[in-house]
Amino acid sequence: MFQEHRQKLFSVAYRMMGSYEDAQDLLQEAYIKFSGEDLSNIRNPAGYLVAMVTRQAIDAKRAAYEKKRVYPGPWLPEPILDGFEESMVLSETAGAAFLFLLESLSPLERAVIVLRDVFDYEYLEIAEIVKKRSDHCRKIAERARKRIRQARQKDNNPAAMEPGKRYSRSGASTGEFATRSSAKVVPGATMDEKRKRSLLISFQKACNQGDLKSLLGLLTEDVLVHTDGGGKVSAAMRTVFGAENSSRFFAGLASKFPRSYTVPVSIGGTFSVLQFDEDDSLSSVVQFRMEDHRIAEVFAVRNPDKLRTIRRQISSSLLLRLKIRIYRRLSALLR
Repeated sequence: MFQEHRQKLFSVAYRMMGSYEDAQDLLQEAYIKFSGEDLSNIRNPAGYLVAMVTRQAIDAKRAAYEKKRVYPGPWLPEPILDGFEESMVLSETAGAAFLFLLESLSPLERAVIVLRDVFDYEYLEIAEIVKKRSDHCRKIAERARKRIRQARQKDNNPAAMEPGKRYSRSGASTGEFATRSSAKVVPGATMDEKRKRSLLISFQKACNQGDLKSLLGLLTEDVLVHTDGGGKVSAAMRTVFGAENSSRFFAGLASKFPRSYTVPVSIGGTFSVLQFDEDDSLSSVVQFRMEDHRIAEVFAVRNPDKLRTIRRQISSSLLLRLKIRIYRRLSALLR
Protein backbone atom coordinates (compact mmCIF):
# COMPACT_ATOMS: atom_id res chain seq x y z
CA MET A 1 0.00 0.00 0.00
CA PHE A 2 2.86 2.37 0.82
CA GLN A 3 4.67 1.56 -2.44
CA GLU A 4 1.49 2.32 -4.41
CA HIS A 5 1.64 5.94 -3.25
CA ARG A 6 5.42 6.30 -2.96
CA GLN A 7 5.93 8.49 -6.04
CA LYS A 8 3.39 11.04 -4.87
CA LEU A 9 4.81 11.01 -1.35
CA PHE A 10 8.32 11.60 -2.70
CA SER A 11 7.01 14.46 -4.86
CA VAL A 12 5.54 16.19 -1.82
CA ALA A 13 8.60 15.52 0.34
CA TYR A 14 11.06 16.73 -2.31
CA ARG A 15 9.18 20.00 -2.88
CA MET A 16 9.01 20.55 0.86
CA MET A 17 12.70 19.82 1.53
CA GLY A 18 14.47 20.67 -1.74
CA SER A 19 16.74 17.69 -1.12
CA TYR A 20 16.66 14.12 -2.45
CA GLU A 21 18.32 12.66 0.65
CA ASP A 22 16.05 14.53 3.05
CA ALA A 23 12.98 13.48 1.07
CA GLN A 24 14.10 9.84 1.20
CA ASP A 25 14.63 10.12 4.94
CA LEU A 26 11.10 11.43 5.38
CA LEU A 27 9.69 8.53 3.38
CA GLN A 28 11.66 6.04 5.44
CA GLU A 29 10.33 7.55 8.67
CA ALA A 30 6.79 7.55 7.26
CA TYR A 31 7.07 3.91 6.22
CA ILE A 32 8.23 2.81 9.67
CA LYS A 33 5.38 4.67 11.31
CA PHE A 34 2.81 3.51 8.75
CA SER A 35 3.86 -0.14 9.10
CA GLY A 36 2.82 -0.03 12.73
CA GLU A 37 -0.67 1.36 12.08
CA ASP A 38 -3.91 -0.62 12.14
CA LEU A 39 -4.83 -0.36 8.44
CA SER A 40 -8.46 -1.30 9.11
CA ASN A 41 -8.90 2.13 10.71
CA ILE A 42 -7.51 4.03 7.71
CA ARG A 43 -10.21 4.85 5.14
CA ASN A 44 -8.04 6.92 2.81
CA PRO A 45 -4.45 5.59 2.79
CA ALA A 46 -3.22 8.14 0.22
CA GLY A 47 -4.57 11.09 2.18
CA TYR A 48 -3.30 9.64 5.45
CA LEU A 49 0.22 9.18 4.05
CA VAL A 50 0.36 12.64 2.44
CA ALA A 51 -0.69 14.16 5.77
CA MET A 52 1.95 12.15 7.60
CA VAL A 53 4.78 13.12 5.23
CA THR A 54 3.71 16.78 5.13
CA ARG A 55 3.68 17.08 8.92
CA GLN A 56 7.07 15.40 9.15
CA ALA A 57 8.42 17.79 6.51
CA ILE A 58 7.15 20.84 8.40
CA ASP A 59 8.96 19.66 11.54
CA ALA A 60 12.11 18.81 9.56
CA LYS A 61 12.23 22.24 7.90
CA ARG A 62 11.88 23.96 11.25
CA ALA A 63 14.71 21.87 12.69
CA ALA A 64 16.95 22.68 9.70
CA TYR A 65 16.58 26.46 10.07
CA GLU A 66 19.87 27.03 11.87
CA LYS A 67 21.81 24.86 9.43
CA LYS A 68 20.40 26.84 6.52
CA ARG A 69 21.13 30.17 8.22
CA VAL A 70 24.88 29.47 8.48
CA TYR A 71 25.17 27.86 5.03
CA PRO A 72 28.22 29.31 3.20
CA GLY A 73 27.00 31.34 0.21
CA PRO A 74 23.75 30.92 -1.72
CA TRP A 75 21.70 27.80 -0.98
CA LEU A 76 20.13 25.96 -3.92
CA PRO A 77 17.91 22.86 -3.99
CA GLU A 78 19.46 19.52 -4.89
CA PRO A 79 18.76 18.81 -8.59
CA ILE A 80 17.29 15.51 -9.83
CA LEU A 81 17.15 14.50 -13.50
CA ASP A 82 13.74 13.84 -15.00
CA GLY A 83 12.79 10.26 -15.75
CA PHE A 84 14.52 8.42 -12.89
CA GLU A 85 13.14 6.44 -9.96
CA GLU A 86 10.32 8.55 -8.52
CA SER A 87 10.48 10.45 -11.84
CA MET A 88 10.58 14.19 -11.51
CA VAL A 89 8.66 14.67 -14.76
CA LEU A 90 6.09 16.24 -12.47
CA SER A 91 5.92 19.75 -13.92
CA GLU A 92 8.16 22.77 -13.60
CA THR A 93 7.57 22.85 -9.84
CA ALA A 94 10.45 20.40 -9.43
CA GLY A 95 12.90 22.89 -10.94
CA ALA A 96 15.24 25.27 -9.14
CA ALA A 97 13.30 28.45 -9.99
CA PHE A 98 10.23 27.36 -8.03
CA LEU A 99 11.98 25.51 -5.19
CA PHE A 100 14.35 28.44 -4.66
CA LEU A 101 11.42 30.82 -4.19
CA LEU A 102 9.80 28.45 -1.69
CA GLU A 103 12.81 28.95 0.59
CA SER A 104 11.51 32.44 1.40
CA LEU A 105 8.49 30.86 3.12
CA SER A 106 7.99 29.42 6.58
CA PRO A 107 7.58 25.61 6.71
CA LEU A 108 3.81 25.97 7.22
CA GLU A 109 3.46 28.43 4.34
CA ARG A 110 5.50 26.15 2.14
CA ALA A 111 3.29 23.18 2.95
CA VAL A 112 0.12 25.09 2.13
CA ILE A 113 1.52 26.38 -1.17
CA VAL A 114 2.82 22.95 -2.21
CA LEU A 115 -0.48 21.22 -1.42
CA ARG A 116 -2.68 23.93 -2.93
CA ASP A 117 -0.73 25.34 -5.87
CA VAL A 118 1.11 22.20 -6.96
CA PHE A 119 -1.14 19.30 -6.00
CA ASP A 120 -4.46 21.17 -6.16
CA TYR A 121 -5.76 20.16 -2.74
CA GLU A 122 -8.84 21.99 -1.47
CA TYR A 123 -8.42 24.19 1.58
CA LEU A 124 -10.62 21.89 3.66
CA GLU A 125 -8.25 19.01 2.91
CA ILE A 126 -5.18 21.15 3.63
CA ALA A 127 -6.72 22.25 6.93
CA GLU A 128 -6.97 18.63 8.07
CA ILE A 129 -3.35 17.96 7.09
CA VAL A 130 -1.75 21.00 8.75
CA LYS A 131 -4.31 21.13 11.57
CA LYS A 132 -5.49 24.67 10.89
CA ARG A 133 -8.89 26.10 9.97
CA SER A 134 -9.62 26.22 6.23
CA ASP A 135 -10.07 30.01 6.25
CA HIS A 136 -6.72 30.29 8.02
CA CYS A 137 -5.09 28.11 5.34
CA ARG A 138 -6.49 30.38 2.65
CA LYS A 139 -4.97 33.40 4.36
CA ILE A 140 -1.67 31.56 4.76
CA ALA A 141 -1.63 30.87 1.01
CA GLU A 142 -2.39 34.49 0.16
CA ARG A 143 0.34 35.68 2.51
CA ALA A 144 2.81 33.17 1.08
CA ARG A 145 2.11 34.22 -2.52
CA LYS A 146 2.56 37.85 -1.54
CA ARG A 147 5.86 37.03 0.14
CA ILE A 148 7.08 35.21 -2.97
CA ARG A 149 6.20 38.18 -5.17
CA GLN A 150 7.91 40.57 -2.77
CA ALA A 151 11.01 38.39 -2.75
CA ARG A 152 11.07 38.46 -6.54
CA GLN A 153 10.54 42.22 -6.66
CA LYS A 154 13.36 42.65 -4.16
CA ASP A 155 15.58 40.84 -6.62
CA ASN A 156 14.35 43.19 -9.36
CA ASN A 157 13.06 40.16 -11.20
CA PRO A 158 9.25 40.09 -10.82
CA ALA A 159 8.34 37.68 -13.60
CA ALA A 160 9.96 34.48 -12.34
CA MET A 161 6.67 32.75 -11.62
CA GLU A 162 3.57 33.10 -13.72
CA PRO A 163 0.48 33.16 -11.46
CA GLY A 164 -2.65 31.34 -12.51
CA LYS A 165 -1.43 28.11 -14.04
CA ARG A 166 -2.93 25.10 -12.27
CA TYR A 167 -1.60 21.61 -11.70
CA SER A 168 -3.20 18.24 -11.08
CA ARG A 169 -2.52 16.17 -7.96
CA SER A 170 0.22 14.30 -9.78
CA GLY A 171 2.01 17.62 -10.22
CA ALA A 172 1.50 17.71 -13.99
CA SER A 173 0.16 20.85 -15.60
CA THR A 174 -3.56 20.74 -16.33
CA GLY A 175 -3.43 23.72 -18.64
CA GLU A 176 -6.22 25.41 -16.69
CA PHE A 177 -5.95 28.95 -15.40
CA ALA A 178 -7.33 30.32 -12.19
CA THR A 179 -8.79 33.79 -11.88
CA ARG A 180 -6.58 36.66 -10.77
CA SER A 181 -8.22 36.72 -7.36
CA SER A 182 -7.11 33.14 -6.67
CA ALA A 183 -3.96 33.12 -8.76
CA LYS A 184 -1.51 30.39 -7.91
CA VAL A 185 2.23 30.83 -7.80
CA VAL A 186 3.64 28.31 -10.25
CA PRO A 187 6.21 28.59 -13.05
CA GLY A 188 5.15 29.55 -16.53
CA ALA A 189 6.75 28.47 -19.78
CA THR A 190 7.52 31.50 -21.91
CA MET A 191 9.73 29.85 -24.55
CA ASP A 192 9.56 26.57 -26.41
CA GLU A 193 12.40 24.08 -25.97
CA LYS A 194 13.86 24.69 -29.44
CA ARG A 195 14.32 28.41 -28.77
CA LYS A 196 15.73 27.71 -25.31
CA ARG A 197 18.24 25.30 -26.78
CA SER A 198 19.27 27.82 -29.44
CA LEU A 199 19.67 30.54 -26.80
CA LEU A 200 21.85 28.35 -24.60
CA ILE A 201 24.05 27.31 -27.53
CA SER A 202 24.63 30.99 -28.30
CA PHE A 203 25.28 31.63 -24.62
CA GLN A 204 27.86 28.86 -24.36
CA LYS A 205 29.60 29.99 -27.55
CA ALA A 206 29.81 33.57 -26.28
CA CYS A 207 31.22 32.35 -22.93
CA ASN A 208 33.90 30.22 -24.62
CA GLN A 209 34.94 33.10 -26.87
CA GLY A 210 34.86 35.64 -24.05
CA ASP A 211 32.48 37.72 -26.16
CA LEU A 212 31.12 40.16 -23.58
CA LYS A 213 29.05 42.08 -26.11
CA SER A 214 27.18 38.96 -27.20
CA LEU A 215 26.72 37.87 -23.59
CA LEU A 216 25.14 41.19 -22.72
CA GLY A 217 22.61 40.65 -25.49
CA LEU A 218 21.72 37.18 -24.21
CA LEU A 219 21.10 38.18 -20.59
CA THR A 220 18.31 40.30 -19.14
CA GLU A 221 19.47 43.57 -17.64
CA ASP A 222 18.67 42.36 -14.11
CA VAL A 223 19.84 38.76 -14.50
CA LEU A 224 20.67 36.85 -11.31
CA VAL A 225 23.34 34.15 -11.03
CA HIS A 226 23.23 31.85 -7.98
CA THR A 227 26.14 29.45 -7.40
CA ASP A 228 26.04 26.89 -4.60
CA GLY A 229 29.42 25.48 -3.63
CA GLY A 230 28.47 24.65 -0.06
CA GLY A 231 31.86 25.91 1.11
CA LYS A 232 33.44 22.78 -0.40
CA VAL A 233 34.34 23.98 -3.91
CA SER A 234 34.91 27.38 -5.47
CA ALA A 235 31.72 29.37 -6.07
CA ALA A 236 30.55 32.97 -5.78
CA MET A 237 29.67 33.63 -2.14
CA ARG A 238 26.99 36.10 -3.17
CA THR A 239 24.44 36.17 -5.94
CA VAL A 240 25.85 37.90 -9.01
CA PHE A 241 23.49 40.64 -10.20
CA GLY A 242 23.15 42.41 -13.53
CA ALA A 243 24.09 41.68 -17.13
CA GLU A 244 27.51 43.34 -17.05
CA ASN A 245 28.71 41.62 -13.86
CA SER A 246 27.27 38.29 -14.97
CA SER A 247 28.87 38.52 -18.43
CA ARG A 248 32.29 39.03 -16.92
CA PHE A 249 31.63 36.24 -14.41
CA PHE A 250 30.74 33.70 -17.13
CA ALA A 251 33.58 34.75 -19.44
CA GLY A 252 36.03 34.41 -16.55
CA LEU A 253 34.81 30.92 -15.72
CA ALA A 254 35.11 29.81 -19.33
CA SER A 255 38.71 31.04 -19.50
CA LYS A 256 39.61 29.08 -16.35
CA PHE A 257 38.11 25.83 -17.64
CA PRO A 258 38.62 25.93 -21.42
CA ARG A 259 38.29 22.16 -21.91
CA SER A 260 35.13 21.64 -19.91
CA TYR A 261 31.98 20.56 -21.76
CA THR A 262 28.23 20.50 -21.16
CA VAL A 263 25.45 17.99 -21.78
CA PRO A 264 21.80 19.11 -22.11
CA VAL A 265 19.29 17.42 -19.80
CA SER A 266 15.81 18.00 -18.40
CA ILE A 267 15.27 18.92 -14.75
CA GLY A 268 11.80 19.74 -13.51
CA GLY A 269 10.59 19.77 -17.10
CA THR A 270 13.00 22.57 -18.02
CA PHE A 271 16.11 22.65 -20.20
CA SER A 272 19.27 22.39 -18.08
CA VAL A 273 22.89 21.29 -18.52
CA LEU A 274 25.40 19.04 -16.81
CA GLN A 275 28.91 20.50 -16.81
CA PHE A 276 31.94 18.22 -16.85
CA ASP A 277 35.60 19.03 -16.27
CA GLU A 278 38.39 17.91 -18.60
CA ASP A 279 38.80 14.69 -16.60
CA ASP A 280 35.09 13.87 -17.26
CA SER A 281 34.06 14.47 -13.64
CA LEU A 282 30.70 16.17 -13.06
CA SER A 283 31.48 19.64 -11.71
CA SER A 284 28.11 21.38 -11.71
CA VAL A 285 24.46 21.21 -12.69
CA VAL A 286 23.05 24.39 -14.17
CA GLN A 287 19.40 25.34 -14.55
CA PHE A 288 18.11 28.42 -16.35
CA ARG A 289 15.04 30.61 -16.21
CA MET A 290 14.21 32.41 -19.44
CA GLU A 291 12.34 35.67 -19.85
CA ASP A 292 11.68 37.74 -22.98
CA HIS A 293 13.88 35.35 -25.00
CA ARG A 294 16.87 35.97 -22.78
CA ILE A 295 18.40 34.34 -19.71
CA ALA A 296 16.90 35.90 -16.59
CA GLU A 297 18.26 33.64 -13.87
CA VAL A 298 20.93 30.97 -13.51
CA PHE A 299 21.09 28.32 -10.78
CA ALA A 300 24.45 26.51 -10.66
CA VAL A 301 24.87 23.71 -8.10
CA ARG A 302 28.55 22.87 -7.49
CA ASN A 303 28.33 21.47 -3.97
CA PRO A 304 29.55 17.87 -4.47
CA ASP A 305 27.13 16.61 -1.81
CA LYS A 306 24.24 17.83 -3.94
CA LEU A 307 25.57 16.11 -7.07
CA ARG A 308 25.54 12.59 -5.60
CA THR A 309 22.05 11.72 -6.80
CA ILE A 310 22.75 12.78 -10.38
CA ARG A 311 26.03 10.85 -10.34
CA ARG A 312 24.06 7.76 -9.30
CA GLN A 313 21.54 8.42 -12.05
CA ILE A 314 24.35 8.65 -14.61
CA SER A 315 25.86 5.40 -13.34
CA SER A 316 22.51 3.63 -13.63
CA SER A 317 21.71 4.77 -17.19
CA LEU A 318 23.60 3.42 -20.20
CA LEU A 319 21.75 5.81 -22.53
CA LEU A 320 22.76 8.83 -20.46
CA ARG A 321 26.38 7.70 -20.36
CA LEU A 322 26.36 7.31 -24.15
CA LYS A 323 24.87 10.78 -24.50
CA ILE A 324 27.60 12.24 -22.31
CA ARG A 325 30.26 10.48 -24.40
CA ILE A 326 28.80 11.89 -27.63
CA TYR A 327 28.75 15.46 -26.30
CA ARG A 328 32.30 15.08 -25.02
CA ARG A 329 33.48 14.11 -28.50
CA LEU A 330 31.47 16.90 -30.15
CA SER A 331 33.01 19.40 -27.78
CA ALA A 332 36.50 18.17 -28.62
CA LEU A 333 35.82 18.45 -32.36
CA LEU A 334 34.50 22.02 -32.03
CA ARG A 335 37.53 23.34 -30.14
